[in-house]
Amino acid sequence: MVQAYEAKWLRACVLLAPVFSTCSRRQYFAVVVGTDKRVVGVGLVSVGWMGNLHTRAYQSLSHIYPELDVEIELVIAADTSEERAQYAKSVLGYRESTTDYHNVLNHPDVDVVSICS
Repeated sequence: MVQAYEAKWLRACVLLAPVFSTCSRRQYFAVVVGTDKRVVGVGLVSVGWMGNLHTRAYQSLSHIYPELDVEIELVIAADTSEERAQYAKSVLGYRESTTDYHNVLNHPDVDVVSICS
């Protein structure tokens, strides 16, 4: 059974790098074989082209790797432009938006931050 998860681990490495970049292989397996769905809160700094791309990758994670039982929650996005910050909230689906990236880093619901500046 571990070999099957080993193959899934290798397949998922590239996409999961932003989410589990600080996790060891053992922690990754705990997420894969765990019975409870893990909610991962995402914060975003800079809502430009790359921020949009990271967001789309997070949104598609559960469809591409359903065996992970990971639910992504788009928590907060920051950009120096108020217009782009509001775009993250209204179009991309983040729960909150701000022009101060410190709010993203200090948010209690954020587990991972994509810095796309």
